[in-house]
Amino acid sequence: MKKFLVFALICLTMIFTACNNEKPNANTDNNPTETNQNETKNEDIRTTAEIPDNLPEKDFGGYNFRIYIRGGVDTPSEEFYVESETGDILDDAKYRRRIKTEERFNIKIDEISYDYNDSPASAAQKSILAGDDAFDLAGVHGASMSALAQRELLVDWIEYMPYVNFDAPWWPDDEAKSMRIGGKLYFNIGELTYANTSGAACMLFNKDLFKDLAIKYPYDDVVGGTWTLDKFSSIVKQGILDLNGDGVMTPEDDRYGLEIYHDTVYPVNVFFCGGDKVITVRDDGSLELTAYTQRTVDIFGKFFDMMSGGGGYVFYDVSKRTDFSRTAFREGRALFYAGLLTHVVTHRDSEIDFGVVPCPKYDESTPKYYANSYLGSRVFGVPVTAPDTEKISIIVEALSLEGYRLIKPAYYEEALKRKFSRDGESADMLDYIREGIVFEFAQYFGNVGGNLQFIGQQLITQREPNFASFYEKNEGAVQKNIDKINEEYGH
Repeated sequence: MKKFLVFALICLTMIFTACNNEKPNANTDNNPTETNQNETKNEDIRTTAEIPDNLPEKDFGGYNFRIYIRGGVDTPSEEFYVESETGDILDDAKYRRRIKTEERFNIKIDEISYDYNDSPASAAQKSILAGDDAFDLAGVHGASMSALAQRELLVDWIEYMPYVNFDAPWWPDDEAKSMRIGGKLYFNIGELTYANTSGAACMLFNKDLFKDLAIKYPYDDVVGGTWTLDKFSSIVKQGILDLNGDGVMTPEDDRYGLEIYHDTVYPVNVFFCGGDKVITVRDDGSLELTAYTQRTVDIFGKFFDMMSGGGGYVFYDVSKRTDFSRTAFREGRALFYAGLLTHVVTHRDSEIDFGVVPCPKYDESTPKYYANSYLGSRVFGVPVTAPDTEKISIIVEALSLEGYRLIKPAYYEEALKRKFSRDGESADMLDYIREGIVFEFAQYFGNVGGNLQFIGQQLITQREPNFASFYEKNEGAVQKNIDKINEEYGH
């Protein structure tokens, strides 16, 4: 009997403990998705903060680390220099990154701003050719940086930046590989800037229109791997409606299935939905033209079929300047808005209740939802005039790892996911978008990619929906460029 009572007491204790430790039932929580996500996010942020680095302890004696970066007229970019905490989560993260890096290595970080309307490559080139030690790190448009690289005005990060750890999570694998030329890496992005995330392609969708048309939100399709180009196209076509009944579809008056922010965004990004590259950088550093496959032919065939008859239109193209305050999507006349992750923030004041999903993949066998990194995002290079690249590599690595520890959680987890995403499902979608970010060599080295640099844009502006014909016209010139580069670098 005593043994039985002891056993019963132990069982009761275990049951009581289990009940007290049990998490609340998800169905009884007013916002269970957000609660569970927050628990995971806090854990992710804690783990991120504990990631070690391989940097030595150094005292650089108050060195003024100068970053040449785009600003406005008499306006700093505030990418690296925020004077004090403001209460804004992103500004505070930038401030803490600066202070931690400055205190760790006894340096001062200074931004040298150039006007948006000036030519950053031209100004930087003049400074470097003159032998001026004017800046340690430059952050400019990808095409501008590529021009500097090919004029041999930037150092090779692989050879001269010894403390940059490309195996660390703050340097994406595809980025470091896809921006090499001849096995050399003259510029990089990583977590130096959150623009590598904000410039990723994505889709916004009008939740109210989806309800009105009895269309299921695409969240489950994304999670289940069935968010494909065919599924997307079928929904887009359901959005077509000649609202004024004049028999002509016009962006100012009628309803579309898809509004495309810019001709360099989704028309270009759709190429990548099957995982292809225009120019592939091989493991030995040589280049290979890989744009043409039966899959890419099929992709553009589906894309232009979807765009026809009022399915979609391009809001902004290179032929015109447009009033960005008036768009079909913002006025409730488009099912989808194809843009960038930064538009989750810019649409925060919209009265449209919208959700966020990745751009669809080619078919269910495609491993990821690929998102091309927008070329307009800045990249970073080190001038050949820099006298101490080892010191610069230490500071760059420190800024990158603190960007990963502080700014990535602030921008990605807090601002995008919690502050600007309007539902828990959209917050989950951001992970799929980020995981699929890819970089295209042909875009960063446009003089090599030629007319294949932005294939979708070329097809849209030339009103030439036949990709196979367009490719045939341009293949020879691009292949010649590739052969020249491969020969120049000994491949």
